[in-house]
Amino acid sequence: ASKPLQEHINRGTKPTLVNLPDGSSVLLHPNSRLSYATQFAPDRREVFLDGEAFFEVARDASRPFMVYANEIVTKVIGTSFTIRAPHGSTEAEVIVRTGKVSVYRWKDLQQMETNKPINGVVITQNQQLVLNTQGGQFSKSIIEQPVLLKQTQPFTFQYADVSAKVIFEEIQKAYGVSIYFDEELMAHCPVTASLNDEPLYGKIALVCQAIEAQYEVLDDIS
Repeated sequence: ASKPLQEHINRGTKPTLVNLPDGSSVLLHPNSRLSYATQFAPDRREVFLDGEAFFEVARDASRPFMVYANEIVTKVIGTSFTIRAPHGSTEAEVIVRTGKVSVYRWKDLQQMETNKPINGVVITQNQQLVLNTQGGQFSKSIIEQPVLLKQTQPFTFQYADVSAKVIFEEIQKAYGVSIYFDEELMAHCPVTASLNDEPLYGKIALVCQAIEAQYEVLDDIS
């Protein structure tokens, strides 16, 4: 028999903290609902979201943490991320702060339960994924305000006659993003710049300005 669900509804005007049985925590936003079993199953931790919430998931490799929201299922072991997926909305969004998550369409995951292999879309820190619930299409991109990775070495972002190739490589390492450029060409484009106080896109824009180049942001579902 199915276990009874514990339900939290935030009817206030500020986010409210919900502590889960496994030590995970959920910051539940206003006008949002979170449901979960009072005791998680031995092989998985399942919660159900209608609305928006920020999750900080306790690591447990033996029991994946799964969030069902609108038409997407987000599967993780231990990480932190935001989901915006109000019931009936035409979009469902997952934004990763730390770690890595796999996102599936709910209907695809139901097929996986019948032993058909289904590959989810993987997103990592500084990435976001949006599912158009009407067309069923995913789009993956960098978040609007990317943050530095905590585990990376400290970069000064101070450059004196340094090639654009080296600068782009350091930006990739620092933010965990992919920048596609002509390595041979960029190796011969020296740049002198102070980029420490600039956000990700500001850094890229200033380097491009220095070498008289342009850049564009692309979706990446690979």
